[in-house]
Amino acid sequence: MFFGPRLQPAAAILESPVNSPARCAAPLFIALTCGLLPACSTPSTASRQGPLQLVPIERLTHDQQPLRGMLAIVHVCDPRVSFAVTPESVASPTAESTLATLELFALGQDCDVVINTNYFATVGPRRAEGYRAGVDADILGLCVHQGRVISAARDFEGQGDPALLIFPDRSARIACATDAAIEGVAFAAAGIGASESDPDRGTLLISNGTSTATTARVEPQVRHPRTAAGVSRDGRWLYLLTLDGRQPAWSAGATLEETATILLEFGVFDAVNLDGGGSTTMIWKDPQSRAWRMNRPSGGKPRPVAAGFGVRIGRGDR
Repeated sequence: MFFGPRLQPAAAILESPVNSPARCAAPLFIALTCGLLPACSTPSTASRQGPLQLVPIERLTHDQQPLRGMLAIVHVCDPRVSFAVTPESVASPTAESTLATLELFALGQDCDVVINTNYFATVGPRRAEGYRAGVDADILGLCVHQGRVISAARDFEGQGDPALLIFPDRSARIACATDAAIEGVAFAAAGIGASESDPDRGTLLISNGTSTATTARVEPQVRHPRTAAGVSRDGRWLYLLTLDGRQPAWSAGATLEETATILLEFGVFDAVNLDGGGSTTMIWKDPQSRAWRMNRPSGGKPRPVAAGFGVRIGRGDR
């Protein structure tokens, strides 16, 4: 066991500055429309609660530090569910993306839940400005929106970066994906594996229902804010997790083993660790008030990032 007793529920969620009455009136359900609907398995008790469930994560670590976050559980097979990946319209002519906060992504794509995804590197004449909105960036690893490859898969000695893949048949899969293995992918986002500049191959966060976190990237033994995505064994449930960190009185952050442990509690079969640290962000609509909510980013405000992954209900892919 990695955790002590669960924390008592707390006022964990902050109002996000993206609050917009017109947007907040939308119901908190989420959906996927990327192809013909195959026969789905009989909905479980959980799925009858709606295609999206939001589960606050509140734990004490083994050394009695608080750990807080949010888990979004999405029924991929539900015909109301649609996805969006960081909009290609924000990319400059000389880069794959332009850094922007996920607040803008959530509003612009009319999403109900958004998380950050790929690692990235700043490029261009404004590179020295660092994590500033408007700075050009290269997205590291696979990034696909509606079948269009925004950032190509990376391949190092035959192994690709670990990635979340969404297919038109309404299934989700986690795999180390190269270009040869992604034909027909509708949406995708990646974690980080090896490259010529960093030969640490890494692994999935969870593989076949077993934690492989100690060999996953990045810095598996260090507590950081974390963002991760997982899928069920049948590929019909998607799990999006953010864990806050670097805030001792609020949330200490998690090792990758602790991140995997939480996902395994919910039956995740395969999972990928995504960009974390100051990039870790989740924005969602509150199920009661319909107001926009946000996690507590470690920098005190959301960092502009190069890629995000969003889920929405009943409004189709764009």
